[in-house]
Amino acid sequence: MGEENSVMRTGLTPNMLEALARNYSRNIPGVRAFELGNIFLNTIQSDGLPIEEDRLCIACYGEGEDFFTLKGAVEELMAKMGIRKAEYKADPTIGTYHPGRCAVIMNENVELGV
Repeated sequence: MGEENSVMRTGLTPNMLEALARNYSRNIPGVRAFELGNIFLNTIQSDGLPIEEDRLCIACYGEGEDFFTLKGAVEELMAKMGIRKAEYKADPTIGTYHPGRCAVIMNENVELGV
């Protein structure tokens, strides 16, 4: 296990960006990727362990790939799960993403994702 994997991860985005960068550096013209994995929140439970949650991260790059490609994939996934009333609300406050290119996915006042 390398130094970069010696702590519990709090998000999937860094691993996804590394995978995309590795493919891009090998001159692969386009990629669609996903990771379904667990993360650890910085909140300790009564048993002394951090809260662990499952997360999904999807990403793509290449000709014709953009926000709407990802939005379509998310909408198809939600439709398969029976979620049909999701709303996308712009959120410029999430520091990980570009302020004008980030949306929170809401369904019945529950945040489903970013």
